[in-house]
Parts: sequence; structure tokens; C-alpha cells
Amino acid sequence: MTFFKKPAKYWTFDAIASHYCKHDDKVFRILNNIKKDLQRRAGMEDSDAQKAKELLDSGWRKLVTDVKTRVTVDQIRSKATTSTFADGAESMSKVRNVILGDINAIASTSTSTTFEEPLKGYEECEDSSDSDYDEKVNNTKETDKRKSNDSDYGPDNNSSTSSDSDHNKKKKPLKGYEECEDSSDSDYDEKETDKRKSNDSDVSDYGPDNNSSTSSDSDHNKKKKYRVKARRGVNVPRTPSPRPTNKADTIITPQKPILSKKSAQYLHNRIEIKTNDQHAILKTKEVSIQIPGTIYEWLAKTLSTSREEFRTATMVPLKPEESKNLHHFRLVCEMILCDFYYMTQRGQLDRNIGERTYTVERIVPLFKALQSVYCEFKFHWIEIQVNSIKEMQKAFPNFDLIINKADGIGIKASSNHAVIFIEVSGGPSNPEEKHIKDDAEKLLKEATFGLVSILRNYLDKSADMAKNVKVYTIQCIGDRMTLSEFSLNEKYRYKTSQIKSARLPFSFVEVADYLEVFELLYALIDGLENQTKELHKLRLSLNNSVPKVRDWLWVPDTIATWTSGSL
Repeated sequence: MTFFKKPAKYWTFDAIASHYCKHDDKVFRILNNIKKDLQRRAGMEDSDAQKAKELLDSGWRKLVTDVKTRVTVDQIRSKATTSTFADGAESMSKVRNVILGDINAIASTSTSTTFEEPLKGYEECEDSSDSDYDEKVNNTKETDKRKSNDSDYGPDNNSSTSSDSDHNKKKKPLKGYEECEDSSDSDYDEKETDKRKSNDSDVSDYGPDNNSSTSSDSDHNKKKKYRVKARRGVNVPRTPSPRPTNKADTIITPQKPILSKKSAQYLHNRIEIKTNDQHAILKTKEVSIQIPGTIYEWLAKTLSTSREEFRTATMVPLKPEESKNLHHFRLVCEMILCDFYYMTQRGQLDRNIGERTYTVERIVPLFKALQSVYCEFKFHWIEIQVNSIKEMQKAFPNFDLIINKADGIGIKASSNHAVIFIEVSGGPSNPEEKHIKDDAEKLLKEATFGLVSILRNYLDKSADMAKNVKVYTIQCIGDRMTLSEFSLNEKYRYKTSQIKSARLPFSFVEVADYLEVFELLYALIDGLENQTKELHKLRLSLNNSVPKVRDWLWVPDTIATWTSGSL
């Protein structure tokens, strides 16, 4: 009959050690000191801490369950009293080495932790009181006459010896760590005074089953249950809480586009938009577009120079062998940086300005530089009529949508189609939330009609290829600009995706913020160049047995259609 009736996962060191050592207080003290040394090792902040913790938690269970390392009290006594062993302290040393050997055998299979040298703190077990142990060794003949129903795990519940009764008079049943440890180790055996309420602070390991008992202790005939709590001196590793999956808990960059609740509800019917619970528009993917290394090195060096050397650094040219496109973009950066340099000569720029002043002084110079270098694109500012809306009014007699004029529009000169839509949601300080939400919805409408206006020229072409044709929107909220793309996604549905956001600096000490601004502009230029390529592919595409653009386009011609998302 096995000693433990509960599963092995409930066995603790105290339960096993007390069962092993009811016949010998000295052996118990050695085992107890091994346990305390493992606890000390588990508290160390090194690579062996986890291994020691695993050995402390699982090693003793394997000492009982593993057939190869199965040890009983009789076997310990037998090894300690062989003819090769001496008496007294040397015998105790041999017993210790036997136990350590068993632990090392466990460690070789469960962890890589081994103890090649004697563990610290066991010398106190080898004192002059070995005479008590020698008297007990003389009584081993009585214990060897046990009944055959004693298993390798220990004595049967019904077995008893006279030596056990003597032992019961000297020692009470183990009730916890603090009752089985020597006073000499009080530094490591501080009793638990802080009763934690959290379930995480408790280690739910239990000792012997309520029905189990040993013949060595009459008190064990009563039903007992031991609970071991985590101790202060041991660092118990905790599993970190998982990242919250609620969209409301997603951390987003401040001053990003956000929709009203009503707008988000009906826009989701026809436009794929990733939003959180507050209806803030989120990124749907990580954009891999980056400034080329040559330009980045030039910018990093320029933006890190002092004000005295800044103007000279901006004029350093690239190597002649660099591509034409890189030279063009470097020129755009130089023009923007020079403008900012002269604007901040007398100190930082004013933030307490209105929307139109902000647009003219800070937003327009960025795209004026683009227009000066990339002559294919022209920008118009302040209350610009959206021509794609006029086209829809002519195509649909019942068209009743009213969209206010745009703050800025970028037009491709060759086709006269709007490809960039810009909205400035107030001044750089304290923008109104309603203005932000209205402009976010307005940009999606402008992008929808702008894309339809372009694709109307390719109605009989492949709808799948038309998915790669995109228009772009920029919303300026406070001192942050956010670039997004808008495209056809599937039949009767569109898709918007954020690409990049950047913060505009207002003083020369923040000039390094222009690095993100240039990344945004480079992503915009790259997207516009790709749009030209995709339109060229669309013109050359075959239109045999494939979904046509005319089959996929959805045009909201009335307010009811737009708000309901119906066809």
C-alpha cells in the first residue's frame, strides 16, 4: 500500500520528509537543511534560480515516484550503517552524501542543477548529539522486521514500532515550515505575518490525504491537512497578465483622426475602417516605406547640427552618382528646412493662431516645396471646390449631398483629377473635438468621390487591378499631420488605411521632428508615383471574363444612400 493517496502534484517536501524521517530526527534535520538551501538558491537573481525552484518543487516528488531513485527509511539506515561507514559524525556525513546523491540523480533528469560540493549549512547537523543517533542505529534490527506490506514509499498506515512511540514523545507532527526548522536559520525561516488575500500568493500544495496515517505517530491517526504558503524570502515567479484585447485599451498616438458614433456606424457599412471603442481611426498595417539611406544620413547629420552651422549643413549636396529621385527629394527637404530656419530666427513660433493662419504659415510651405520640385502636382488652398462632387451632381439628377469646400487639394496636372485631400481641423492649440470628427468624415467622403472620379474612366477594366489605385488624405489635428490612403477593397466596399503621422515643430530645438515629417512626405510621393504605375497597368489590362470596375463601384448619390449604405 502506498503512503500517499493524493496525486503526486499535491505532495510537498514536508509531507515526504516527515514520512522518511519519523524514525530519525538527524536525517530529518539534514533533509530540512537541504530544503532551506534550495530555498536560498531560489531567491537568487541568477540563471540558476529557476532551476533551483524547479528542483525544490518537483525534486522531492520524483524522489518518491521515480523507481530508479526510490529511497525508504530502511534503505537510508542500511546505507548509513554498513561496515564501510564509521560511527558518529562520519555516519551522518555519509547519510548526507547518500541523500545528495539521490537529489543529483533527480537533477540529472529534471534540471541541469547538480551539487558536486556539499551544500552549505549542514555542518550544524553534525554536532555532539550524534550519540542519540547511535542509539537509534542500534535499534535498526527492530525496524528491519517490518511486515511485508511496507512498500518502497514508506510504512503502511497500520504498521507501528516501539521506536516510533518513543519518537512521538519527543516530536509533534509537522504543521508547517516554521515548526520543522532549526532556530539557527531564523533569518531564512521568518514566519508568515502578512496574510495575503490574493489567491496568487498561495501555493496550493497539500500534504498527506486526510485518510492517510503512519504507525510512527499516533496523532497522525486523526485527519490532517497541510497547506503551505509562499514565503517572503523566496521570489515566486509570476506569469505576466496578458495584453488587454479590448480595443478601448489600445494606446494610440494623440491628436489622431476620430469619428462620431453615428458616422462610424454607417461608414462601416461601405468602408473598411479600423477603429477602437472611442471610434478613433487606427493603423491597419505597418508601412515599410522608409527614406533611402543616403537621404537619411544627410538628414540625421543636418538635424543634429547647431543653429550656427545649420544653414551650411542644409546646403551639402548628395554625391553626383545618386539617383535623380534622391536629388529631387533632398531639394524638397532643403527648402522646408531653410524656411523653418528663417521663421525661427527670433524665437519659437506662435501656437495661439487660427486655422487659416496655421494653414498658410505651416502647412502650405510643405506642399509648396513638393510642388516646386514635382511639377506634376499642383496644390490649391482655402475653401476649394471639390470637382469630383460636381461630377456626381451632373451624373445623378437626384444628388443632394452637400460637402463643404476643402481646405486643400492636390491635383495631378496631366489628368486634372484630385489625388490628395487635405483638411486642417483648427489651429495648433486645443482643436475642437467636433471639428476633428466632422473633418474625418468629410475626408472619407471626399476620398470616395475622388476615387470614383478616377475609376469612372476605367469602368470596363479589371476590378481586381483597380484595387491598387489609391487616393490620399491628410488631416492636420493640432500640431500633428496624419496621412492615409483610400482604395477600392471589394464589391461595393472601400478601404482606408493610415500610413504615417508626424508632428510639426514650433521651435528650433525641436527641429529633429522634421525627420518624421519628411518620412510622411516621402511616403506620399512614393504612393503618388505608384498610382501612376497602377493606372498604366490598368489601361493595359485585359477585360475578359473578370469582374469589371463598373460592377464594384458604389456611388452614394443621396444623403439617405450615404447614411444607410444601401445601393
